[in-house]
Amino acid sequence: MPNVAPVDVAVRPRRSAFAAAFLSFIFPGLGHAYLRRWLRALLWAGLPIVGLAAVAGLGLSFSRDDLIELVADPDFLTALLVFLVFDAIYRFLAVLDAYRLASDPSVGNASSRVLSVAGLIALSIVLVGSHVAIARPVLYANDLYAQLEENAGDESEVIEADELVRRGGADFELITEELTEKKTADPDRAPKASRKPAEEPTEKPTEEPAEETLEPAPQTAEWDGRDRLNIL
Repeated sequence: MPNVAPVDVAVRPRRSAFAAAFLSFIFPGLGHAYLRRWLRALLWAGLPIVGLAAVAGLGLSFSRDDLIELVADPDFLTALLVFLVFDAIYRFLAVLDAYRLASDPSVGNASSRVLSVAGLIALSIVLVGSHVAIARPVLYANDLYAQLEENAGDESEVIEADELVRRGGADFELITEELTEKKTADPDRAPKASRKPAEEPTEKPTEEPAEETLEPAPQTAEWDGRDRLNIL
């Protein structure tokens, strides 16, 4: 009786490794379902489905004001950053697992395998980049709230205006007086004379200023439509 090679049902029928990785990139477990690995698909998709259901339930139970207050909470933003890191790692592992299950060295040639690996690298870059793009505004908002909390208990001395004048000296007093006069000036009243009236010239100029000779503007050649044109 001839020997019959065992059939590996785990990898049959043969399917594209990149397609499996791409489907798991869209949602964990889809690539495993594409490979007909139903148990793995259920395990990978179970956690995201439970998480989405919990978020939907909490979102419906909160009012709009409660949601705004929750988003403005630094602790919530910190937890959101931790979730984004966990989600990126989880989805990356799901993509790698689906790609590993579908990859078969006996299928295709060297060029197709190189393209498949390049597609996997591109998916990984997009996955990490999308999570970084979402995490950046969350990180900025978290830093902003942290700085506001640090300055909330600021008990620095509030300096009165008279104290500022005393510390600044005569120059500061002169500047504040001028600003006050400009702010409270009556628009129908003529402006006050300056502190030091301009001295009238004692001698009249005897010589008339020489007339300036205006040079004609240089003529520019018309553009022929082919030479380089500098708009500036």
